[in-house]
Amino acid sequence: MPPLPLKGMWQQILVCEYTHIQFYRQVDGIRIINPRSVGLPSGAVGSCWAILGPDVSFMETHYDIQGTAKRIEGSGVPYAGEFAAHIRRPPIQGP
Repeated sequence: MPPLPLKGMWQQILVCEYTHIQFYRQVDGIRIINPRSVGLPSGAVGSCWAILGPDVSFMETHYDIQGTAKRIEGSGVPYAGEFAAHIRRPPIQGP
């Protein structure tokens, strides 16, 4: 993936997602924030999000993952099994 061309951007905040890793960086005066994921927590024990203000506060709202996965499996939506398996992944352990 090519680097982001941040110089010359007039926006002061860039919020991104996809890596499923919470982070906050400042590059060329631009605040780059990844709040992680609300719907695809990918190893978290809840939905991940952030509060933006003068500072960035990363949050995680815990919920019944097993119960949610069972309801998804019984929903009849396409790829329900794969989605349920995805949210059941165990939390990622730090170093």
